[in-house]
Amino acid sequence: MCGVPMCGLASVLAVERDHWIRQGALAHFVWNVGHWFPFVESLPLLPRVGLLTLWAVFVGFFLLTMLQRILLRLLFSYQVRVVA
Repeated sequence: MCGVPMCGLASVLAVERDHWIRQGALAHFVWNVGHWFPFVESLPLLPRVGLLTLWAVFVGFFLLTMLQRILLRLLFSYQVRVVA
């Protein structure tokens, strides 16, 4: 579980500032969500980007696992009806 957030964090912090992963729609959404947390505004740029990236990775990973659970429940609860 710890490797997924670190890979996400490293991939965001290692790219240039004008790369699509830091300038795309998802990045703008995460940046705007960061305004809801009062302590994030006082951080320097790189720690702020890192903190918001970790938040986005955790939320995204959680949503992905929820979706996987729902799909697997649907798949395993399917019953084939035999017509005699």
